[in-house]
Amino acid sequence: MLYNNQLVQKCFGITDIPGTIVCILECTLPPVDRRGCTSTPKAKFIWCRASQLGQIDVIQELIAADAIELNAQDGNGWTPLMHACARGHRSVVGALLTAGASVDIESHDGRTALHRAATWKRLGPLDQLIEAGADVRHGARNKWTPLHCAAAAGDAHACSILVGAGADVDAQV
Repeated sequence: MLYNNQLVQKCFGITDIPGTIVCILECTLPPVDRRGCTSTPKAKFIWCRASQLGQIDVIQELIAADAIELNAQDGNGWTPLMHACARGHRSVVGALLTAGASVDIESHDGRTALHRAATWKRLGPLDQLIEAGADVRHGARNKWTPLHCAAAAGDAHACSILVGAGADVDAQV
């Protein structure tokens, strides 16, 4: 199992953490263990950052230790799956989906992981989410569906994929 200083080293590429920093980390971050200690805001930062950076080894370690709340949300309502989709990290998306992450959780703006993949032209995660059963017709708070996001991004291929998966071409905002 990785301890907090090891997680920080892997997430941020820091190879030599001064003792003072390790002490601060150990005092402010709970140990990562089977009790789900990653639910605190400071510890959530570790899995958010690992998802953003595509740190599959860190994500796998957290999943294996049952130390990650797969559907927990950060301050903006983003889940680890949303972060991985927005950055196009297929391996992290796959690991999270295999572990049981929900594909249709909404962030504070009502967007799902599928909206994030469509917005950022991430075709790999887009396909993975659709295959996992993501709702291609889901409207965010502004009524935009993933199809609106893909069209606004100018991604004809993503639009085609979404329409093929049943997206509503007549959805209005």
